[in-house]
Amino acid sequence: MRIIDAYWELRNLGITAQEVEIDKEDTLSEVQRNLRTLNASYQVVKTPTANLELYKTLMELGFSFVETIVRVSYSLNNLVCSQLIKRISDVIEYQEMSEYEITVMEKNIRDGMFRTDRVVMDSVFTRENAANRYIMWMRDERENGSTLYRYIYKGESIGFTCIKETDHKVFYPVLGGIYSNGKVRMLGSAIVYKQLEIAKELGGKELYTYISTSNPVIIKTYSQLGYTFEDIRYVFVKHYTE
Repeated sequence: MRIIDAYWELRNLGITAQEVEIDKEDTLSEVQRNLRTLNASYQVVKTPTANLELYKTLMELGFSFVETIVRVSYSLNNLVCSQLIKRISDVIEYQEMSEYEITVMEKNIRDGMFRTDRVVMDSVFTRENAANRYIMWMRDERENGSTLYRYIYKGESIGFTCIKETDHKVFYPVLGGIYSNGKVRMLGSAIVYKQLEIAKELGGKELYTYISTSNPVIIKTYSQLGYTFEDIRYVFVKHYTE
């Protein structure tokens, strides 16, 4: 069990936050004892699956279920997709973002390109809170060595990905999305495939990321492209007031 001081959320959301990661080996009494010590305004708990007593305990302590997170991975040794997606992917270019393109990305985030994450859907927060959280997250990632790429289709930026190497030849797209002008049939699937090509061209052997079941279109896309679904975590949150 790990308790993380999510100090960055004070800047992003304006409140204190703590994140808790519970492992299968953690006992119920240990979980109860540690959760009762939390005092941040926003508390996020991530749990393994198949533990009904744990979920009951979390609800008794005032936590609410908000989403399911799935870790997915892809071996880059052999990229496979439909001919249609490959054809579209081949005409989508990518390029490391300039300072101007970063402002374009941030404008699209502020305009609401992300609509299904737990912060956006939480009535305690505003859309502005959620947008600011993404923007500051991307600025932090860039400062810490991640690379921001824009996707280009017919001369226009249609989306972005933020990607980093977390282990030798293992790449992690931290965040990505498609702008409103790119939301036409099949472009979304093509840019999800494109991130595989980017990682492979960077010398990668494997790519992994995390997706939320709050967005069924994304779940379907990753499944159809042949990603391996490796691990599932349930996410509970609590808004704490003294």
